[in-house]
Amino acid sequence: MARKIHSRIRIKGQLKVMRSLHVGGIHGDVSNVDLSLAVNGQGQVYIPGTSLAGAIRSYMTQVYDDHKSVQTGPTKMDGVWGYQEKDRGHASFIVVEDAVVSLPSGEAAQPRPMQPRDMEIRDGVGINRHSGTAAENFKFNRAIIPRNATLPLNLTLEVKDEDQQAELEAQLNNTLAALSQGLIRLGGAKSRGLGCIQLEPDCEGEVQLLSSRDGLLKLLQQKANDPNEQALPLWPGIPKEVANAPAQLKLTIEWEPVGPVMVKSEQSGVAVDILPLMSRFDAEHLGFVLPGSSIKGTLRSQAERILRTVLQQPLPADKKFADQVQQLPLACHLFGTAAQSEQSTDKRDNPDDPKLGASALFIEDCFSQQSYDSKKFAALTTADKPEIRSALDAVDAENIQQAYHVAIDRWTGGAADQFLYTAIEPFNITWEPIEIGLRLDRLLKKEQEPAIALLLLLLRDFAHQRIPLGYGVNRGYGTVKLRQATIQLQGLDKWPEHLQPLNGVAITQADLSELGELRQTLSTAWGDWIVKHQVHQEAA
Repeated sequence: MARKIHSRIRIKGQLKVMRSLHVGGIHGDVSNVDLSLAVNGQGQVYIPGTSLAGAIRSYMTQVYDDHKSVQTGPTKMDGVWGYQEKDRGHASFIVVEDAVVSLPSGEAAQPRPMQPRDMEIRDGVGINRHSGTAAENFKFNRAIIPRNATLPLNLTLEVKDEDQQAELEAQLNNTLAALSQGLIRLGGAKSRGLGCIQLEPDCEGEVQLLSSRDGLLKLLQQKANDPNEQALPLWPGIPKEVANAPAQLKLTIEWEPVGPVMVKSEQSGVAVDILPLMSRFDAEHLGFVLPGSSIKGTLRSQAERILRTVLQQPLPADKKFADQVQQLPLACHLFGTAAQSEQSTDKRDNPDDPKLGASALFIEDCFSQQSYDSKKFAALTTADKPEIRSALDAVDAENIQQAYHVAIDRWTGGAADQFLYTAIEPFNITWEPIEIGLRLDRLLKKEQEPAIALLLLLLRDFAHQRIPLGYGVNRGYGTVKLRQATIQLQGLDKWPEHLQPLNGVAITQADLSELGELRQTLSTAWGDWIVKHQVHQEAA
C-alpha cells in the first residue's frame, strides 16, 4: 500500500575520490585479484547504492541517535532509514541510487566511465612479529579506484509529516556538509588509506511539496530546461560548518626522505626487477604512493614494540600472526582487530562505552607531489636491457635512477649466482604530508589519554628516524626525517577541557617540548596506565 508523503527532498551532486577507494564486488575477468571491484552489467565499475546508503546511515546514526539510553525499539534513524523487527518495520524513506565511477580523460575531454582494465592493484601482507617476514596465510591483493575519480550522488528523502520537515532537512543538510568535508568514509579498508571522498561544492537540491494541490501543480508544470521554473520552497543549501562533528584528532606530518623511499610494486619490468608502486593522478600522469596500509602497519609494529617493552611482555615465538597482534589490548583498540563473534567482542563494562574492534586510527595514502607521464613510465617498465637507458632519459626525471644490487657469495667473496637484480629508485622526492586521524569516540574513556600518549611516542620515534617507511628498510631504503607535525582537534566542544590546548600545536622537536604542560599531563596518564597493566599482568 502506498504511504502518505508530505514532501520530497532531492539531492544531486558529485563525489570525488580524494585518495583511493575500494568497494568490493565480483568480476570474473580479474582472476588474479583476491578483492575485486563492483562491476555493473555494462562492464562499468560502479558503487552500489547500498554502499553509499550504508555509509551515510552509519554517520547519521552516530550523530543523531541517542546512544546513552537503552533502546528497546526502533531508534530515530531507524524511523528514517527503515528497519525490520519481527512483525514490525517499514522501508527506508531515503533512496540512494547506484553510482557509476568516472575517470578524468584529459583537460578538454569529458570524464569517461571506469572500466575493469583501469583498476589499480594493491598488495596486502601481514608481518610476523617474531620473524619479521610475511605471515603465513596473510597475503592478499585488492583492486582499487584511483584518486580524482568521480561518482554521482543522487539521493531522495521523503518526508512523511509536515512537522518533520525542518528537522529532517537540517539533519540531511548537515550530513551533506560532513560529506563535503570528508568526514564520511566509504568502502573497505577505511582506516588504511582508502575511502576518503568529498562532495563537490556544486551540489544541487530541490524541495518538492506533495501534500497540497499547489505543490503538485508546481511539480507537474515544472520545465526541466527552464531555470526560472523552480519547485518551492527553495533548498537552503549545504551549511559551511558541520554540527555535532565527532571528536577527532588530526595529525599532519610534514616529512622528507633521507634516501630512496618507495613501496615495491607486485609487478616487475622486463629489464628491471623491482619497480616502485605508482598510482594514477589524472588521465596522463602517474605518481609514487605510500599506501596508508603500509604506513599503518609500520606504526603498529613500533607501537607493539613500545608496549611490550614498557609492560615487560615478551613475544612467544610459537604464537601465530593472528594471536600475536591481539595480545596487546591498547594496540588493538587503537589500530583495530579482526572481526570476531558478537559475544567475544562486546565486553564493555559500561553500555555507554564504544564497541571495540574497529580502528580508532585512520591513516591516509601518501602521494608524491611530482608526477610523471604515464606512457613514458609504462615504456620504462617494458623496455629491455639495451633500451632501459633511453627509456629513463625519456621520463626526464632527475630523481629516478636504475640501481644494481648483488648478493655476495660467502665462500668465494664474488657475486652469488642468480642474485644480481636491478631496481628503479626514487631520490629526493617531495611527498605530501602524512595525515593521521584519531577518533576519540572509538576508544574507552580510560584509554583516551594513554592512546594519545602512545601516538605521540610514535611521533617522537619518527622524529628520531627510528621508523623507516616502505620497502627494503633493512637495506638502506625508507629513512625519513620530520620537518613539522601539526595537531588539529575537530569537534572541539566534545574534547575534555584539559586536552583542548592540543589544538593547533606544531611539533618540530623530537622531545615534544612544544606540548608544554600537556607533555607532563599525558606522561602521567601514560605512567599510570603502565603501572596498572603491569600489575594485571603479574596477577595473571
